[in-house]
Amino acid sequence: MTRYEKAVRTIIHTCVRLKDRESLLIVVDEEHRETGKLLQKTALRVSPHVFLLEYSDTGGARSQISPKLSNLLIGMNSVIFASSRSFIGSQELQTACHHGVRVLCISDVGQEAIARCVNTDFKYIADKSRRIADLLSIGKKLKITTRAGTELSAMINNRSAVAETGIVEEAGLFSSLPSGKATIMPQRFKMDGVLIVDGSFSHNLLNTESLRLDIKGGYVRKIYGNDGAVRLRKLLDKVGRNGREIIEIGLGTNPKALLSGQTSEDDKVHGTVHIVLGNRSDDRKFDYVTNRITLIIKSPTLGIDNHLLIQDGLFKV
Repeated sequence: MTRYEKAVRTIIHTCVRLKDRESLLIVVDEEHRETGKLLQKTALRVSPHVFLLEYSDTGGARSQISPKLSNLLIGMNSVIFASSRSFIGSQELQTACHHGVRVLCISDVGQEAIARCVNTDFKYIADKSRRIADLLSIGKKLKITTRAGTELSAMINNRSAVAETGIVEEAGLFSSLPSGKATIMPQRFKMDGVLIVDGSFSHNLLNTESLRLDIKGGYVRKIYGNDGAVRLRKLLDKVGRNGREIIEIGLGTNPKALLSGQTSEDDKVHGTVHIVLGNRSDDRKFDYVTNRITLIIKSPTLGIDNHLLIQDGLFKV
């Protein structure tokens, strides 16, 4: 059994926890057809009610799901998406979860990254992510510093944090792979300071030089640096001021994730902090649109009120 085949087995048995009488729909595109076949073959050893659907209607970076497929989802116990396009945050998946469907989305990071990040300790990830999410949810003020020069403060009171564990064992749960993070949306206009980005940022860009972002009132006001700064400005200029708002702060909890330039893995790297720029659809939830930009910070020190969560990239909780 290869490491990837072992990861697929883990996805069926640990992440989805498929039972012998349950139904599972696996949705793939042409590029992920072989992955879909392997998932189906593995799942059929558990339940006879496993279906594979190749779906080609995937226009746009964050795609909507057709009404016909949306109706199929609602009739299933669990669904796995493996596609080049991301459906994360779509209204159709939210509706499916509302109807009790367990949904797992496998990010398009390649078989090597999936094999590495899925052959991991999911109990550790779940326990750590939930612990951090609980602390974020009851906290009021968050502070991030690094030896590289980051010094940020944000108000997070009256917010509910989310733990992404990679396990969808209960009805209505959603997660993605690679997994392993705890995230919270800060209070609007209540984040200030200096952010030094020394990890990576969205669009498969490893950062080989530190970028400096000046943040005031929850928005990026100025960006300093060389080539990386130019690339980041171009990304932000496409969407205007709304794309400069801080909409998420998160901590990575997956010991097997590596900094690779692929956001879906980078923001899970153990002991990192990530900051997400983008739009808010309202004051309670994220708007998953194409202009979300994720910035990764290495070796951070992060505290909530008087409680230290991470010191120089090492967890204290």
